[in-house]
Amino acid sequence: MASLFGDPDARTPLENAFRAASGPIALAALFSCFISMLMLVSPLYMMQVYDRVLASGSKETLLWLTVLIAFAFIIMALLEVARTRILGRVGLWIERIVSEPVIGAIVERRLSGGSPGAQPLRDLGMIRGFFGGGAMTALFDLPFTPLFLLALYALHPVLGYVGFGSAVLLFTVAVINERVTREPQKRSERFAVAAQSYVEATTRNAEAVRAMGLLPGVISRWREASDRALSAARRVNDLGGSIASGVKSFRMFIQSLVLGIGAYLSIDGQVSAGAIIAGSILLGRALAPIDQSINVWKGVISVREGTRRLNALMRLMPPPKDTQPLPPPTGALTVEGVTIYAGERPEPDETPILNRVSFASSPGTVVGVVGPSGAGKSTLCQALVGALRPFSGVIRLDNAALHFWNEADLGPYIGYLPQNVELIHGSVRDNIARLTDGDAEQVLAAARLADVHDMILRLPDGYDTSVGENGARLSAGQRQRIGLARALYGSPKLIVLDEPNANLDQSGEAALIEALEEMRARGSTIIVVAHRANVLSCADRLLVMRDGAVYFEGPRDEILERLYGPRAATALGGQTQQRVENRRQPLELAK
Repeated sequence: MASLFGDPDARTPLENAFRAASGPIALAALFSCFISMLMLVSPLYMMQVYDRVLASGSKETLLWLTVLIAFAFIIMALLEVARTRILGRVGLWIERIVSEPVIGAIVERRLSGGSPGAQPLRDLGMIRGFFGGGAMTALFDLPFTPLFLLALYALHPVLGYVGFGSAVLLFTVAVINERVTREPQKRSERFAVAAQSYVEATTRNAEAVRAMGLLPGVISRWREASDRALSAARRVNDLGGSIASGVKSFRMFIQSLVLGIGAYLSIDGQVSAGAIIAGSILLGRALAPIDQSINVWKGVISVREGTRRLNALMRLMPPPKDTQPLPPPTGALTVEGVTIYAGERPEPDETPILNRVSFASSPGTVVGVVGPSGAGKSTLCQALVGALRPFSGVIRLDNAALHFWNEADLGPYIGYLPQNVELIHGSVRDNIARLTDGDAEQVLAAARLADVHDMILRLPDGYDTSVGENGARLSAGQRQRIGLARALYGSPKLIVLDEPNANLDQSGEAALIEALEEMRARGSTIIVVAHRANVLSCADRLLVMRDGAVYFEGPRDEILERLYGPRAATALGGQTQQRVENRRQPLELAK
């Protein structure tokens, strides 16, 4: 990664984490150096036993040699434990440090139209496993192969030449293995990601898949991608397995061959009897890291590709902002010539989703947004809460552009109910309190304001009821009303509601209107998108959109009269007032 040595601001969080972990990794490498040197103790012990102890018959010498080698192996075991723990903790630390920006990057990618799913988190887990497994230790041991070859050469040059030739041959095989398996492994990873995306899409749209009989088509598409992934993986396994088996057999043959050569040299009087066993041990230790590297190379390629994917994903993240803290907003909203395209880089002659949209709203004002499907209403809502960044133009809150605000600071002052409400796995209370500890009184206040308190009390565990994954344990109407309570939690200053009455009955709609009037009285700026006009009775102004642009904008009654005639506003107000009275009547009788 070239950027590791460049501008720190240009590096991704993963690259910065690798750089920050270089110290512990270097310490683990140092321990590998000592471990490799201590590996020389075993062949030295064998030589002393064969050449001195057996020749002299000294039991005292054998005892002290055994004590020394036991001490050396204890030190080596401690170093092995320390190295394993250091690398395991490095992997866990990298995952912990990088997981937050990875999740943020996933969200950013999703907002820009992509859907990486859970693959980035799987890649991060794979990197953690790479450090915690045996792959890193094999790679650390590899540079010390020349040390054992030199020791083998010191026994006898012929043994050294055999060892050196074997090491060169195995290293060449390792390079060939990397070359022939690189592309199949990349294809396997790519096709596996595509296959997984079909599964994730199926789980997100399970109802439509079951209702419209889409499962055979989904399975067919998944099987096609899966078969391609398996085919590429099979080739990698076949090639890698064949090479690994050949290398293992060759290494065992060479070790046996060295025993034979050592015996021949010993008969000829050129080496001692102890050198026969010592030479075999040294050669095995010299070739073992190369053999292990061949076996773990598939994992090395996978980690390399996963790292590349993660860095590419995190480069989509906007740079961290060191912004001046701003005072709490009052809710004054200004939209100036906002244009948004489907992608970050529009194609030539591409039609924008929003085209130079401009309007303003003061605190304590309700703005109703209406228009046909595809007019850009939901895109406008996403832009108003900062989920989409304008290609041109600016959105200001209290005269400060949205990008001037720190997201964590601004979030509590924003209330947002998207068209498709998704709750986070947790309790009802967790979702209303926006996954914070929150104040119990504010949770109750938001629930009552959204007219969802009684419904929550009828749930199995009340406010502690788990909503399930994506709120699957609740109906669409329940999810929407809890989502509304979440949007109203803490009395935010800017409230953006995208079709909040889509799943509400008449009573729920009347409760929504009361909530909007209450929040307007508290000074909140409220933007409401609605296809059903009843909820617009509390609107002060209307914004009529068509083809991504503002068609009309002005006071509610003036716009309604312009669109539907002079009696439209009166009829709308009377109809909605009757719904509110119908809802209040049972409550008054109950008193």
